[in-house]
Amino acid sequence: MNVKELVDTTRPDDGPLALYCGKCGSVYSLKAGLQMREYAEKCCLPKRCPGCDKDTGFSGLCHDCHDAKRFEVATKVPASEYTGWVAVGDDYFDSVASLIERRQDEDAPLPKYVWGTTETTWDGLDVESALENELENSFEDAIDHVTDMDELRAFVKAWNEKQSITSYWCDYKTAVILDEA
Repeated sequence: MNVKELVDTTRPDDGPLALYCGKCGSVYSLKAGLQMREYAEKCCLPKRCPGCDKDTGFSGLCHDCHDAKRFEVATKVPASEYTGWVAVGDDYFDSVASLIERRQDEDAPLPKYVWGTTETTWDGLDVESALENELENSFEDAIDHVTDMDELRAFVKAWNEKQSITSYWCDYKTAVILDEA
């Protein structure tokens, strides 16, 4: 690229203070380190994925190469041995069978693999946090003036025990292989 140097004209012997891209004008301070020259030189060049050389518009791996790298290090589990929720893209399914059924209904191909999931269970409502939030615009120490706090804690504790909210999160450490599904 067309890198230009910014020099203090009153002290030209000190060398450049910074570099800037001759195309877009982005400035790179040399105080930040020597790699700034490399950044300035690459500033307006097309951003390419180092894995496949596809133009990405950003530095780093494209989605496909990033996913392939995750797959490379993941534990591979055959679909027949996996139980639980699976994730493919933004979609979650309660089982491999549900995923297969949906793909068949949509006449969509099955991927070679999907990601396993991890499960988290909601701990319930935190009485102190909820009251702090509600009383945030009140006077200082307003929470100390709430009556029957022990009764409220007991009620919420019993209510929390009745809750069964479970969430599933994509687990990139577990690849569920669908080839034999």
